[in-house]
Amino acid sequence: MSELHKPINPNQQLTDKAIVLTDKYGKILQVDDEGILLFGYGRNELIKKQITMLVSSTHRQELTQALVQVSVKKQTQVIDTIALTKTYKEFFAEISVSTMDIENSTIYICTFQNTSLNKMLASAHQHDDSMSRAMIDASLDCIVSIDSDGNLIEFNRAAERTFGYFREDVIGKPMADFIMPDSFRDAHNNGLARYLSTHQAKVLNQRLELVARRADGSEFPMEITISPITTSDNSLIFTAYLRDITKEHKLRSRWERLLRFEEINREIIRLFLQLDNIDVVVNEVLAMTGHLLDVSRAYVFRFRESERVLDNTHEWCAMDVEPQIDNLKGLPFDELFPSFFPLIAEQEIIAPFHISELPDDLQAVLDPQDIKTVLWIPMYMNKRIEGFIGYDEIRDSREWLPEEITMARVITESYARALEREQTARMLVRARDNALHTAELRSQFVANMSHEIRTPMTGILGMLELLLETELDEIQRDFASDAFSSSQRLLKIINDILDFSKLDAGHIVLEANPIDLRAIVTEVKQTLTPQLKQKQVEIHLDIDPQIPYRVHGDATRLRQVLMNLAGNAIKFTQEGHVTIGVKLRRATEHTSRIHFSVEDTGIGIAESKLQQIFDSFVQADGTTTRKYGGTGLGLSISKQLVELMGGTVSVESELGVGSNFGFSLSLPIVQAYSNQDKEGTTFSKLNVAVIDDNRTARYVLAQHLENWGVNVTGLDSEGQWKTSDSQDSPTFDVIFLRYGKSISVESEHKDRIVYVCDEDLAKVTNERCIRHPIDASILYNILMGFAEEQNILEAEALDPLEDNDDMPVSGRILVADDYEDNREIIRTALSAMSLTIDFVENGQEALNQLKRENYDLILMDIQMPVMDGVEATQYIRESDAPYRDIPILALTASVMRHQQEEYLNIGINKVISKPFSIQKLRKVVREWLKQTT
Repeated sequence: MSELHKPINPNQQLTDKAIVLTDKYGKILQVDDEGILLFGYGRNELIKKQITMLVSSTHRQELTQALVQVSVKKQTQVIDTIALTKTYKEFFAEISVSTMDIENSTIYICTFQNTSLNKMLASAHQHDDSMSRAMIDASLDCIVSIDSDGNLIEFNRAAERTFGYFREDVIGKPMADFIMPDSFRDAHNNGLARYLSTHQAKVLNQRLELVARRADGSEFPMEITISPITTSDNSLIFTAYLRDITKEHKLRSRWERLLRFEEINREIIRLFLQLDNIDVVVNEVLAMTGHLLDVSRAYVFRFRESERVLDNTHEWCAMDVEPQIDNLKGLPFDELFPSFFPLIAEQEIIAPFHISELPDDLQAVLDPQDIKTVLWIPMYMNKRIEGFIGYDEIRDSREWLPEEITMARVITESYARALEREQTARMLVRARDNALHTAELRSQFVANMSHEIRTPMTGILGMLELLLETELDEIQRDFASDAFSSSQRLLKIINDILDFSKLDAGHIVLEANPIDLRAIVTEVKQTLTPQLKQKQVEIHLDIDPQIPYRVHGDATRLRQVLMNLAGNAIKFTQEGHVTIGVKLRRATEHTSRIHFSVEDTGIGIAESKLQQIFDSFVQADGTTTRKYGGTGLGLSISKQLVELMGGTVSVESELGVGSNFGFSLSLPIVQAYSNQDKEGTTFSKLNVAVIDDNRTARYVLAQHLENWGVNVTGLDSEGQWKTSDSQDSPTFDVIFLRYGKSISVESEHKDRIVYVCDEDLAKVTNERCIRHPIDASILYNILMGFAEEQNILEAEALDPLEDNDDMPVSGRILVADDYEDNREIIRTALSAMSLTIDFVENGQEALNQLKRENYDLILMDIQMPVMDGVEATQYIRESDAPYRDIPILALTASVMRHQQEEYLNIGINKVISKPFSIQKLRKVVREWLKQTT
């Protein structure tokens, strides 16, 4: 067999063309392998060089203009030029310039086609040049010619290799029957030559893309250029230059696929970041990528937590593929395929061309499923492999492309991060729930402990208070008083611990009610004064007259802070004074900035300890706990309460000199001035003398009086009194005299004297007396009495006098309490009020008793057996019986705000917290019986 007629391999494709990619400025970005062979350059020699170096100098401008034209017109530009190799060898070339957009940039595709043989072909036909014919036959490109009837007259060796026909088998036969598409075949039936001549504008000298057909029936994309040639005998023939453009199609398809992959990767990341349901996202992503990769199956395998088994958790299958997810649960991978995880940990990715490249244990698992190849990507969470994402192909082996592997990595990484976020969210929720549960348990424990402690404390304090009201000798009274004081100190410690727990749990809520700052500070002084009996210490008040009459605030918490600060000051001061100050710093129409301070002359605090004294359970010096007592919670609670009210506690101190604690609060103004404070009020005509050796006490009382317009004269000695009582001195309408200080004219002015004392008022036989520290309402009532007696009242008083606690009240009371000591305390405390009292031990007995008797008031304990006070109250309020509206006062050791609010919401009228004082119980009962009757 001659060389010419050797069997032809139709897949062997040789060509004289090259593809060069550039940017819009003509800078070379990439060159294919054929371009390297055609021009003779190394690839690195061309990258970033100008494409004009590949054409002769006389044609460089033409190529540059083609790049510009394709950019403007967006149409392919074709130019004939002379190309230039590295060795400066010239050849005829046709350059086709087109564009492709990739993301935000444009790539220019320049296809060089060696057309030297085309020109030789024309010469061969026109001049019967045998040399030219030989070169055409040696060309690497397909060249065919047809006569006027459309029959093949030329079919070079490259055409034989491309189409799979021998030359002698096709010469003289219609071209359309062998290699042309149906459109040309139909045209041949009407005369192909006439068709080509008639449609010159459409097909002649134009580059057309058609689908060509090989001898084996396979098809491929072909570019064809048909040119008419007039032979030496003036006959018309047509020469077709045929070029296999499969590579260009693959390149274009590859770029389009890369763009699609980029879009899919962005969509995958978006889905995992934006959607909450991860399972839905995974199923959607597997389906999306399974279609794009054209695989048989896509899936996810996850470790079971704390087990050495795998579960197929998600799966997508192609239309003709049977799902396997239900069969792939609980796989013991150590037994089935022990090489898998060492292999994937080592290689990071498993992507064989065929499963035969895998270890035997993996082949044994995959082969029964007819799987030809796989792509497995490990999924790392917290630096551990927690599973993998995989793709199966059951149709054929395949080479996994880099973009396919990249996309699989994006999915795996996005899924792993989403699972980590979900895991973190679950941990945070679990931690939050645990914290809430712990806080709830702590709150419940504090509430239970509060109840368990306060209930017996009620009995202790109540019994001691009742005992002190009986006739006792001096020793017995001292014992009872000491026991009562110790019980109160114990209750203070219990309250501190409870408040600390409530602050720590965030259960303290501030109130905002109209409050009188003067009254609060005065009450603090009155409460703390008994602690000064064994000390040479005095409590002074320094109240700015300009502070508003009423402000909005939480009186209970403000009083608690001042009590803690002043109580500490008294505790650590052996002699000297403790001054509670209230100063107006600045004020607007609606808000006042008020500074509170507690100054003492005590032991002081070292500068190095100032920061830690506000820590819980800490005192500046550990020895002070043994010497002075205390829990170390007072200052911590005070600091937290002040911060809750919007202020900051500050302290200045010096060892051996004393300390000054202060804080400022912005409080809304309710009423700037009292009607009693205005100039020209009721007492402006009263002349009052204040006789006291203590200068500070005299100043404080005089300040109170002057705020109401009283004319005050301060005296401190007998000599001053005599001088003032001379014939020329004014007459005093009222004389405030320190109890125990005797003056010579005391008997002459007895009806005008008011005694000021630091002792129990019961020891003062005179009916006109006032206790230090001064209560403003009592002082006001005393002045009103003198003004009325002396007929110098200018106007009717605007503040009513307090009700007389001795006014008799009557009624029938039902007491429900399971604690016998509490029942006895209530019985004894109310025995002097001439009331009818019935006692029951639980809520059920209370309901039964209400059906038998009529009552004016119920005292209801909350925690009782059988039926508690809450349930009993609900039954009473929801019934249709006449007793449904009876006032109910709750006696409870529950002091949490939310608990007391709950009691009020179910219909309890007032909550009395245990332990309660006998005086408070009597007062509350008296008030409610007055309202009822």
